[in-house]
Amino acid sequence: MKQKPQRINLSQELIALAGPNAGGTPLLSEPTVWSARTFKHLDDMSVYKAAFTNANYENEARVGGTVNIARLDGGTVTDYTGTWPDSDWQELTDEQAVLQITEAKKFLLKVRKIRQDFNPINLMDEGSKAAARKMAPVIDSFIASSFADISATNDYGNDAAPITVGLGAGETKPSLALDMLYEKLDDAGAPDDGGLRVVVPSWFRTMLSQEIGTRQTLMGDKAKQGEYAGKGLFATDISGFDAIYASKRVPNTAGTKFKVMAGTNAITFAMGLEEMTIIPELQNDFASGLKALWAYGKKLPDAKYMALGTFDKGSYA
Repeated sequence: MKQKPQRINLSQELIALAGPNAGGTPLLSEPTVWSARTFKHLDDMSVYKAAFTNANYENEARVGGTVNIARLDGGTVTDYTGTWPDSDWQELTDEQAVLQITEAKKFLLKVRKIRQDFNPINLMDEGSKAAARKMAPVIDSFIASSFADISATNDYGNDAAPITVGLGAGETKPSLALDMLYEKLDDAGAPDDGGLRVVVPSWFRTMLSQEIGTRQTLMGDKAKQGEYAGKGLFATDISGFDAIYASKRVPNTAGTKFKVMAGTNAITFAMGLEEMTIIPELQNDFASGLKALWAYGKKLPDAKYMALGTFDKGSYA
């Protein structure tokens, strides 16, 4: 007889090892616990999520649903003349943007001889890492597609006239390309209280390293390199950017027209573990199974607060 999947029951010995939460539910089968573990590992592996997203609405995503993003409109500043009429008072409004949850991904994990080889904590940690490894490139590519939402007034180069970045004659130096992106953000009045970030392709990283080396100038270009690990972080404090990330997933067209995004954590990314089910005994196998359903979506509410470079790869020194 085909065994019906169970949402909570693994076995009494596994439940005892995992321990219950305050309500008595085994932690091993609790989606919020798996969600927190996977988010932690995903944060360690995802470049674009680390660079450009905020987690204000994390765990609020549901398949096919929406998330309302609250944004406060702060009014205007006027001259002080000693007195003012009541009409000068401006109400602080709550402007809302709607984030649509458009993506749903499943995760299926088979663990052989779970009772003999794994304790529940190891299962949870290893399963979460496995999910994050599979999901990180998918999430990064999804967030990177936000380049299409950036205001055209903040473009530096475009598909018709990409900027050739390189160290050869007539090519735009990598540091100048970063300067121009910073200028676009500054002209747009983009907030930098959360730190300005940029994600560049690997070849740009190499050229920038060749150009600046480890110089340290009075202009504030500290050019710190090699001190940061994880999340693709390559350097800090260059051309006004607090963090420069390198990623092999920068959108491009057959190795040309690389879409280099710059800005703050302006992209709202909502993601949640909608369902997690443990199957104690898989049919036709000596193994247990774990299946999960993740839902997520994104939105760039303020398109003018990010800049976009369209770069072609030039020559190395």
